[in-house]
Amino acid sequence: MRDEAYLRKQRIIHLLLTNHYGVTYEEVRHHLHQDGFEVSTRTLYRDFKALQTHLPLLQDTDKATRQTRWRIDPEMKRVPGVFTDLEWLALWCNGRFFLQQAVFPTTTRQALAKIEERLSPETIQRINRLSEQLLTHPRVTHTSLEHPSPFLPELIDAMTQNRCVQIRYFNTRQNETKIHKVAPVRLCTFNDSLYLWAYSYRREAPRTFSLANIDQFQPLDEKSDAEIRAQVNQFYAYAFGMLGSADPVRLSIKFDATVATHIRCRNWSRLDPEFQDHNDGSMTLTVTVAVPEELCNWLRKYDGYAEVLEPLSVREAFIARIRQSAERYQLL
Repeated sequence: MRDEAYLRKQRIIHLLLTNHYGVTYEEVRHHLHQDGFEVSTRTLYRDFKALQTHLPLLQDTDKATRQTRWRIDPEMKRVPGVFTDLEWLALWCNGRFFLQQAVFPTTTRQALAKIEERLSPETIQRINRLSEQLLTHPRVTHTSLEHPSPFLPELIDAMTQNRCVQIRYFNTRQNETKIHKVAPVRLCTFNDSLYLWAYSYRREAPRTFSLANIDQFQPLDEKSDAEIRAQVNQFYAYAFGMLGSADPVRLSIKFDATVATHIRCRNWSRLDPEFQDHNDGSMTLTVTVAVPEELCNWLRKYDGYAEVLEPLSVREAFIARIRQSAERYQLL
């Protein structure tokens, strides 16, 4: 069913691109019938609404005949022989989402500004809403997106429409598969993997789901509550990686002068950072993190150059990890 819906939407996009004045439900049904698809008007309405979250589609209704016609926004200008409308849109979306990973960020911003001139205000507003939900950590690469989950398009549709979904999820820690009804809120990438931040109605709490461990996906008609989405956003507000917490921790780390400048240049804005410079060139960084263990795991790459100062419990746990490694290599 999922493959059929995907192929059907691809056919609809083709019809929109090849019909300047747009298409009606009956016209689409006729073409789909020739391709072997039998669909209702209600199904087509859902398809167009789903596509509208990503494409600059306009919906016109004739008052006399009450006939609905869908078309691509004519304000989406095209440069002949260079890029199609959708190619302009794809370039702009990818530039917006992954700007901080760009090799030439200044030039990329200039290019985005030129592309933005070719997009309608409605399209830009729609993409802005989507970009808020596609959270990508600037310190993480995006190779995971080269082979995304097959459910990713439908998941993005559900998020932009604030709809609940049902997933079958394999929990690697418990080695079991369960069905979850969730309210998907945001996506994040961490260690080259895609994760979903959502509210699990089964657990009655925010949960992190790896997209790689979802093997069944079904959109639901039920919409998620605004308070639930706010709860999820608050739960992950200080996430360093993929995990959130209702009780974030204020963490202080001292970095040697050798790496202080490098550390300062990283993007810490989401973690409410404070920087304290010392006379010897070293620096103390204080941030708020949801799960200190994630930050401490990252700190291991700076062994010998970083010292966890506070809180004491995190400092002792970090020392224990270092001591364990030393014992493993028989250094103690």
